[in-house]
Amino acid sequence: MVKKSRKLVLSPIIFILLFFIHFIHSYEERVGATFEKTNTLGISSIYSVKQAVNQDAFDLFIKKEFSDIALKIGDRKKSILAMYGKPNEVGSYEGGFFYDYDKVTFIVNPETDIIVAIVKKLQESDLLRTNVIDQLGEPDNEELDPMDGFWTIRYHKKDLQLIFESETKNNAIRYIWMRRLL
Repeated sequence: MVKKSRKLVLSPIIFILLFFIHFIHSYEERVGATFEKTNTLGISSIYSVKQAVNQDAFDLFIKKEFSDIALKIGDRKKSILAMYGKPNEVGSYEGGFFYDYDKVTFIVNPETDIIVAIVKKLQESDLLRTNVIDQLGEPDNEELDPMDGFWTIRYHKKDLQLIFESETKNNAIRYIWMRRLL
């Protein structure tokens, strides 16, 4: 008995459907799909499915915005006191200690005495959410933080996170966080 070979013939409708699915999937990969989610408190957040941060822009932004701060993440607590002197305020924040100065706040891990976050305070800033997105692309997360009451925009790169805080979605950015993710 001789077996007949079967050829798979795609109908034009199936071909168009497969092409459309492929096109949508490749578009989502290029630009990052986003969706809106409302939490139990009724606070709306916009999430990015894919990290869309331009890595070079991320590094350049950190260099530009934090160049006037002499210390970096990973430096020791004693460097803060040696460089900046007595802080305006010392307290605890999210399991660490903060050392607050006029234009910057340092967050230190209490177990290692290492700086894990630097918060730059922007005075009279004209930096807006739209400027940040123009420079860094779509954020990894954007939401109203119910704890602090600030609109936050978050970008991740490896073990670093940039967080931008403003009073509302359309107000000028007041704080820029550079934080090491654990």
